[in-house]
Amino acid sequence: MLLLAKLLPKLRAEGRKVLIFSQFVIMLNVLEDYLKDHCGYPVERIDGSVSGRDRQQAIDRFSKGKLALFDYLLV
Repeated sequence: MLLLAKLLPKLRAEGRKVLIFSQFVIMLNVLEDYLKDHCGYPVERIDGSVSGRDRQQAIDRFSKGKLALFDYLLV
């Protein structure tokens, strides 16, 4: 988390987007809470519970930059 705390503000200031991958859903839960609640960053998330339709919409929002998305979490 310390690395994210230092790196993410710099990347966001440069207008970059971030894709974070984890093999563990529990880790995505922790990251999502941290990014939303502590940092206030908008987040999209794809895991096994996301339907195909919602998955594609999330990918489109991230790719097109709608809603000022910054972080994208994958499992």
